[in-house]
Amino acid sequence: MFTGMPHLIGVDAGTSVIKAVLFDPEGNELLTAGEKVPVLTGVNYTAEQDMEQVWQAVRNSVKTLLAGGGIDPASVVAIGVTGQGDGCWLIDEGGRPVRPAILWSDGRAAAVVNEWQEQGITKEVWKINGTVLFPGSQAPILQWLRINEAGTLRQARWSLYCKDWVAFKLTGEVATDETDASRQFFDILNRSYAEHLIDVFNLRNYRYLLPPILPTGAIRGYLQPGPAAAIGLPSGIPVVAGPLDVVASALGLGCINEESAFTILGTTIFNGFTLNAPSINQDEAGMNICHGLPDKWLRGMPLMSGTPNLDWFLENLGHKFRWQAGTSNLDVYKHLDEVIDRVPPGAGGVMYHPYISPAGERAPFVNTSARAQFIGLSLLANTENLLRAVYEGLSYAIRDSFDDVLDKISELRLCGGGAKSRVWPQIIADVTGKEVSIAKGTEFGAKGAALNAGVAVGFYDSLSGAIAKTVGFARKYFPDKRNHEKYNAFYKVYRMTRKTMPPLWEALQCANSFTGQA
Repeated sequence: MFTGMPHLIGVDAGTSVIKAVLFDPEGNELLTAGEKVPVLTGVNYTAEQDMEQVWQAVRNSVKTLLAGGGIDPASVVAIGVTGQGDGCWLIDEGGRPVRPAILWSDGRAAAVVNEWQEQGITKEVWKINGTVLFPGSQAPILQWLRINEAGTLRQARWSLYCKDWVAFKLTGEVATDETDASRQFFDILNRSYAEHLIDVFNLRNYRYLLPPILPTGAIRGYLQPGPAAAIGLPSGIPVVAGPLDVVASALGLGCINEESAFTILGTTIFNGFTLNAPSINQDEAGMNICHGLPDKWLRGMPLMSGTPNLDWFLENLGHKFRWQAGTSNLDVYKHLDEVIDRVPPGAGGVMYHPYISPAGERAPFVNTSARAQFIGLSLLANTENLLRAVYEGLSYAIRDSFDDVLDKISELRLCGGGAKSRVWPQIIADVTGKEVSIAKGTEFGAKGAALNAGVAVGFYDSLSGAIAKTVGFARKYFPDKRNHEKYNAFYKVYRMTRKTMPPLWEALQCANSFTGQA
């Protein structure tokens, strides 16, 4: 079906779904295959994944992709791999997992982060690394393991990130790239490990766990005969592991200059914009990450929870909407578009703060006690108001994340599952006052990884050239002036409320943990 042309494969190992996507030279998504991988949750807000199950899902997705397209496997010139960031993926000397992966959304190390905040360690780290610490970061996870699972660390040889585990299974090579390595142990200005920070974290005895760092555009290795046979490709195909998913999405959306920013409306809502130099002189918030381009950095403001706020609402308060969608044979989220479109801006005076993750929040502020809330409820409020308030609350959080640079941004590009909505992007445009663009395609993480791999093997002359050739837009939204003015007033209340809440969140957490025992 797609014979006679070269192809690129992009693999995106997301938190809940693994996807493999086939691209042509113009960046068009020709075929997509995917497989879900469960997140294993437990007490103390743990979130883990079976590493072998993740690899199996990658293998199955690529194999299904190739089987469904009728392409010549020899036409694949490179494989690009991206995946979820942060977390801790431990393997032993033989390359075997020593325990399930601990994910970025895991909350078990909250006490470690709190202690480091009290000791001033987080401030010291920020000055060198430019990234806030949160419970799902690798450094506090390793510290938690040092205290609670020392035997696990004794078995481990390497501490990887998700995409690096996938790349290892494809190539047999152990490494990470500059984008994933940008966290915790990294000197963000010099793009190398900061040995001082390893000592600050009291992890010197585990320095050997940190893998070599390669440039994001470097070939990680070549597809080995075993995995090649398992997925149906010839061995020897170059594999490029990087960048991590949020940076890959920035490339897939064409966000490589300071005027255009992007938001991923997914499990996490990641808000990012490109910098010519790291921003480490600001207050501690979000992260500075090496971009896919060697002379650029990405400023990231990732909310801990994005669309899970909507999932929670549907599960607990949205039975009526699910029933309505079912009786009308509509996709439930398309039906939600119809519902919120009928509710005027401001949601009848109801406001929602979307800090629903049990691990608290990490951007645009860090607080492990932060919790979601509705305010403004009265007898006049109904579930339609509450639903619109959730969409608006997430949109306020997006604006909150871009607040310091909003005047520099000319356009906001959206991707992720939430970008399929026909109404939510308009709310975001009205709240932020910025033009909102929806790019053509759906799998921008996989696309960014594929473009990066294409440059690495000489398929494209540069990332900027690849982006110019492959990025286009499907639709645009422009802010309504009257709605924007109304949202400005609500946004002031949103910020005032969330700045007032920290002592109340902490008191609530203390009350919730009170046992009543002397």
